[in-house]
Amino acid sequence: MMLLAGIHMHTYPEGAEEKSGEWVGRVESVSYYDEETLLMDVHIPDLGTVCRTYFREDEKLNGKAAPHDEEEKSSSGHSLERYYGREVTVFGKIKKPDGPGNPGEFDYGRYLRSRGIRYTMTADRIERRKEVLPLRWKLRRHLLSLKVDFLSDFKDERVRGFLQGIVFGDDSMLSEEDEKGFRGNTTAHVLAVSGLHVGFLYQLLRFLTRGNRSPLTTIFILIILLMYGELTQWSSSTSRAVLMLLLSMAAGMLHKPYDLLTGLSTASLCMLLKNPLAIDDPGFVMSYLAVFGMSILSDPMRRLFGDTWGAPVAVQLSMIPYTSYSFGTFNPLGIAVNPAIILLSGILVPLALLEVAFLLLTGSLPDFFIRLLESLSNLLLSVNEWCYAEGMFSFDVISMPIYVLLLLYPGMFFFFSELSVTLLLRKQYKLFFAILMSIALVLIPPGLAYRNVFLRDEVIFLDVGQGDGIHVRTNRGDYLFDGGGSENKNLGERTLKSYFLKNRVGSLDAVFFTHMHTDHAKAAMELSECFHIRQMIIPFFEQHSYNRGEGISFAEPGNTYEIGDDVHVEVLWPLAEDLKEINRENSTSPNGKEKENKEEDKNETNTVYRIDYQGMRILITGDLLEKDEKAMVEYYSDDELRADVLKVAHHGSKYSSSEAFLKAVSPKIAVISVGAGNRYGHPGQETLERLEAVGAGIYRTDENGAVGLDLKNGVVGIHTMEKICRFRNF
Repeated sequence: MMLLAGIHMHTYPEGAEEKSGEWVGRVESVSYYDEETLLMDVHIPDLGTVCRTYFREDEKLNGKAAPHDEEEKSSSGHSLERYYGREVTVFGKIKKPDGPGNPGEFDYGRYLRSRGIRYTMTADRIERRKEVLPLRWKLRRHLLSLKVDFLSDFKDERVRGFLQGIVFGDDSMLSEEDEKGFRGNTTAHVLAVSGLHVGFLYQLLRFLTRGNRSPLTTIFILIILLMYGELTQWSSSTSRAVLMLLLSMAAGMLHKPYDLLTGLSTASLCMLLKNPLAIDDPGFVMSYLAVFGMSILSDPMRRLFGDTWGAPVAVQLSMIPYTSYSFGTFNPLGIAVNPAIILLSGILVPLALLEVAFLLLTGSLPDFFIRLLESLSNLLLSVNEWCYAEGMFSFDVISMPIYVLLLLYPGMFFFFSELSVTLLLRKQYKLFFAILMSIALVLIPPGLAYRNVFLRDEVIFLDVGQGDGIHVRTNRGDYLFDGGGSENKNLGERTLKSYFLKNRVGSLDAVFFTHMHTDHAKAAMELSECFHIRQMIIPFFEQHSYNRGEGISFAEPGNTYEIGDDVHVEVLWPLAEDLKEINRENSTSPNGKEKENKEEDKNETNTVYRIDYQGMRILITGDLLEKDEKAMVEYYSDDELRADVLKVAHHGSKYSSSEAFLKAVSPKIAVISVGAGNRYGHPGQETLERLEAVGAGIYRTDENGAVGLDLKNGVVGIHTMEKICRFRNF
């Protein structure tokens, strides 16, 4: 199973296929993507799979909408209820979800496939088809209406988003700060409905039925569990927990023995037989590890830490390697925080479920119940926030190789097992080490198959959307040129930091900026707030906007930076006299007052760097303008401008990369850093044709993802997120 999982994980997704049309299917789940957009999973028989669909309605989604047909006149007409379970015609363009843009990045496409979703779509229009709903979908719609009505009683958005996560396993409306706190404290498991929640519900039902195990009581409990599964839309962890409880109940009725490890293995095997790709679902993996760790580690941890702390420590130990690897952070206080969070969850979740049942029976919730649940929610959120302390006790974790992670779990579980203890007590060391070697022989091959080939590369052009970001490795350290940026997202923390930790970089020696436009500089500035950067090298023209010192210096014309053995960076452009002229023009206005640097002026002073990497030349051009290209051609000889690799200027704009400039550079490889479907139409067809005319091999981050260059041994290896190529005789 592990071998198959490792080989499966190594396969990269195929390129996106797009097709426009109208598609008929049934909405199997629906939730909010944001305040203005619905997220639906539509099963489309013609495709034989589920399509994740994003749809923006005209009405404000969080309000109530007028009913569209007779069936809905008696209901709330809420947007979720309007579509859930209905057969619809969806108009739009389907495509296969994209794979990760950078090595080590979260693979959203693979995650969707683990949930049976093969396509995504942004719908232009959705029409509901007239039909008589099957009974099961009527029941499901009624449960969704119950969930919506329950959440709508809570006016505090923070509390509503939290309850949606902790009670129903949907954390899409959780605030970014709360999400960061739960992840940083390794307490995020309480937001994914798991065995913990199903166990709370089961114990509550047993308490209410006074432990009665008659067939009628068992059927009642089974119905409640299935209803709760529907409310949580049957996440992997919910399915696993319910299956384990059903096995336990069946064993009790048949008077057969039941143990946690057998139940876990049987439930997980059933799920994997139905959908082998479920192993790509983090919820399934974490749920499995938590229960497996509890079954193996609880006894030794109780002997070490006592009955109160034994089980939480066991769960934490089993989760730490995976969460550290996945999220790149570790909080030592998580072991202490979790018991408090679990205790509060053990009070809050059953109370919330009782209130859901009360709402089902009476149709309304008393204000006292609402205030009580709000108070408990705020208390739990506050405890989690205080313990997180804005990341004061968390530290970054550089990802271990995947084969180490694969070896760590079986090794740890074997070491704490009864078999291991027995072998060591009997001094059967040969057999003990033979078992460890067998584990290694089985797991190292899939780990090596999933190795990160980009770790061999000296230069990596990152996929940062519509922006530039180039990572350069040398024997002296790691360097970044630009970094991208977005007005609406923190790419520094979400993309750059994650990339560096996943690629075994714990700090940067320097960041070189070509200019300070948002799409080149913002993410690197954001990165500096959460990641150690020793030096920021800013264009000389910006000297009035930044203070020299405190890790900031300026790239002056003609500067050369030694960044490795036989590796140096030279500032080619602009020239000193050009900067003097620009400074004179921009320093004062006609009335003698200082004039601020305008955003459009930054391209006028775009810095061009040439990296000489052990005989290989790489030209970093930023947003170089055509007039400056012409000036460079006139000033420099062709030999000085010639480069093996060209970072194409201005994301491939048709107003850059002129014929004369490309002829002077004569690149063998041209890399275009550009965002998919950008509104500027980059790269221009004219630019692509000019690059082809000079014989350059063209790579684009919007199509190829990250592009890595392996410059060793006189053979240039080119790695992309899709394939591996090789260029010889450079």
